[in-house]
Amino acid sequence: MYYSEINKCSTVDGPGVRVAVFFSGCLPNKCSAGHCPGCHNPAAWNFTFGKEFTKKEMSEILDAIAPSYITGLSLLGGEVFDQDESVLIPFLKQVRSQFPDKNIWCWTGYEFDEIKDRELSNYIDTFVCGRFDITKRDISANNMWRGSTNQYIINRYIVGAPIK
Repeated sequence: MYYSEINKCSTVDGPGVRVAVFFSGCLPNKCSAGHCPGCHNPAAWNFTFGKEFTKKEMSEILDAIAPSYITGLSLLGGEVFDQDESVLIPFLKQVRSQFPDKNIWCWTGYEFDEIKDRELSNYIDTFVCGRFDITKRDISANNMWRGSTNQYIINRYIVGAPIK
């Protein structure tokens, strides 16, 4: 599993100051055109773009999340739900265990109904769902955290789903 970037002090990938991880790899299965036209991170479509996501990076991310001013972890891509869950789930379990008061956000091109029953979803608090649609692009404050108006935010605390 690879990542394209780790931002240890992001103020644009969710609320507050966050650690943001951009994973590499996106299956062309969400759009009729293959990958989303106008994607802001097309280099990360390739599953081997960037660097390998190893225990060293996981440790660095855990250290970066630790300060009290860090609100949480943001998972972006590529496509998070196209990653190796046998690597990602144990890592997110560790994040939850060490930082139970920090939240985890995830951006995905999938619809919530397509991913809500996957084990990976149990470790995410807030989802930004839906493929980016360039014809509906809107990066105004009225569409915060989303790139197009067809995308939507699901907060599991609001809908009452358990966080494990």
